[in-house]
Amino acid sequence: MRYEVLRTSFWADEDIHALSPEAKLLYLYVMTNEHSHGLSGLMRWSRSHAGFEIGWHYAVLDVALKELTDAGKVVVEGGWLWVKNRVKWAVSSPKHVASVDHILCEIPPKLRDEFLRKHKAYLDLHRIRKVDRDKP
Repeated sequence: MRYEVLRTSFWADEDIHALSPEAKLLYLYVMTNEHSHGLSGLMRWSRSHAGFEIGWHYAVLDVALKELTDAGKVVVEGGWLWVKNRVKWAVSSPKHVASVDHILCEIPPKLRDEFLRKHKAYLDLHRIRKVDRDKP
């Protein structure tokens, strides 16, 4: 079992204030559930699994996910979900940062490229080896 830590400033963020209660809960779920990859914010996305774990009907889940997608908080691509600002809310360790390397090789190239565009400076700062963009 692992645990996730979020910065308490999460609740003071203006963008979080603007979200509906359902979108806030889904946002917390996708950052902290056992299927998420902590620091990177990447996870295999299963609508049925998320609905079951949160206890929501698909109608509620779909509305909350659309709100997060429209707000630019998450991207869903090829069976994966990415919380774009997870790095911002994470409390990381060198072990967490090193594990990002591995998951980047598993995700769809389009999502990997977008992730690297957003977080390249962060990854370079932590000396993560460069990911071969041609790997499937």
